[in-house]
Amino acid sequence: MKVQATTNIRHNGKHYKSGDPITDISDIEAKRLVKLQDAFFIGKETVISDIGVADGTEYLLNNGGNPQNSSDEDNEAFKAIDEAYESYIELKNAALEVDGLEFPGNISKKNLINLIIEKDMVNEFLEDDAE
Repeated sequence: MKVQATTNIRHNGKHYKSGDPITDISDIEAKRLVKLQDAFFIGKETVISDIGVADGTEYLLNNGGNPQNSSDEDNEAFKAIDEAYESYIELKNAALEVDGLEFPGNISKKNLINLIIEKDMVNEFLEDDAE
């Protein structure tokens, strides 16, 4: 099972930066990192409820992307924010400056983008690109 780090991780004595793939990992350890939102599965589709993240709602994720059952408009918004903020830290710092957007400190980039879409705050993150 392969995962990609969303935060800096130390695993088996090796340091992984956000975005690095982790291939030398057991299924149990991989599921734990995904549940903690420190990584996401790569190379296959995953049902979140299978790994105990969602409360019964099944979202299909493809390679750490946003839910495939979202509207086309949401998928476009996800892609636009993801491309505008290549760095997770850059996105998180921008999100901290937006009034009314609250999120846990350990939120993944994917979940932060989905939260931005859910809260209908996409324009706050893309308005600088329009200028």
